[in-house]
Amino acid sequence: MARRWVRFEMPVMVCVEVDEQVEDARVVTVVAGTDEQDITLDRDLRREVLVYDESMERVAASEPLAAEAIAVAEDRGDWPALTAWEFGPDAFRDPWLYVDNEDDPEGAGGGAELAGDEQSVSARHDHR
Repeated sequence: MARRWVRFEMPVMVCVEVDEQVEDARVVTVVAGTDEQDITLDRDLRREVLVYDESMERVAASEPLAAEAIAVAEDRGDWPALTAWEFGPDAFRDPWLYVDNEDDPEGAGGGAELAGDEQSVSARHDHR
């Protein structure tokens, strides 16, 4: 089976407290918008949905596998509960972290080799 990554946008707001003399500032709150209306399909400047293959190479949203992936990804009823989401580096930057161990028993994702203290996210979380 082929895999397609469908990119979404999720707002992150950071509240910074700044004193009146602008001499001291600190982050007081970070909020990730996780409600259904907050998370939207990410699009390029031509308004096409961003879809990538397993190697994070861009594929056309009109490609049959991509179109099906978009349709499935848009159905939030099929998403796992928030507690089962992966939290870590951006999958676009480090896709090898998010390989399924059954598809890639070495956990390397066919990409960069893991350092001694690194492991794939799926190896760190036993919810798959």
